[in-house]
Amino acid sequence: MARSSRLSTIEDFEKLQSSDLMLVIMFIGVVVLLLLAGAVWGAWGIYDAWRLTGDGLKATAVVTKLDPYSTKRGTRYNPIVTFTTNKNIEIKMLLSEHCKAEIGHKVELIYDPDRPDKRYRVNTPAALWYSPATLIVVALVIAFPFGLELRKMLIAAQLIKDPRTAKTFKNSSQPSIAELNRRAALSDMAKTKTKGQNYGKTGPKQHK
Repeated sequence: MARSSRLSTIEDFEKLQSSDLMLVIMFIGVVVLLLLAGAVWGAWGIYDAWRLTGDGLKATAVVTKLDPYSTKRGTRYNPIVTFTTNKNIEIKMLLSEHCKAEIGHKVELIYDPDRPDKRYRVNTPAALWYSPATLIVVALVIAFPFGLELRKMLIAAQLIKDPRTAKTFKNSSQPSIAELNRRAALSDMAKTKTKGQNYGKTGPKQHK
């Protein structure tokens, strides 16, 4: 027994009512846009990390307080760290990632000297590169099949050019190379036959 394909075809979407098809297009379109926005955000994260590693300053932050929050598994804590900038300004901030929730734990930061409380990163490969790169890969991998399905829907709704029509026109209007060779051979044979017939009618002149 043959396995049915999980992916729909253009013909499947053409069977839907126009209103239903447009609703599906809108929903899938929003999903694709959100996924692409996530990929762009990850790309921006890598770019910002690259700039920060070149222009930023390093500082050692210490966990001075724990901020509790409730989950289904109980109470968890986000670490609040404190560090001092190059201008001797003390900054306190909450770090929800890449830092242990343990009083006295130290972590190295890279921060923007002009905006130390707004633009900063934990100075680890995971925080700087791995996390945004993972976001890009996951977003694009998920967006790809959704994008393929969205393209089929747009074709079914006649919002973009149907490649099936172009392919049919191409096949009907442009013969294959084999067909062109066959026609050329028949044309040469016809010309040869015509020359032979003309020669047979006139023939060589007989000398008396």
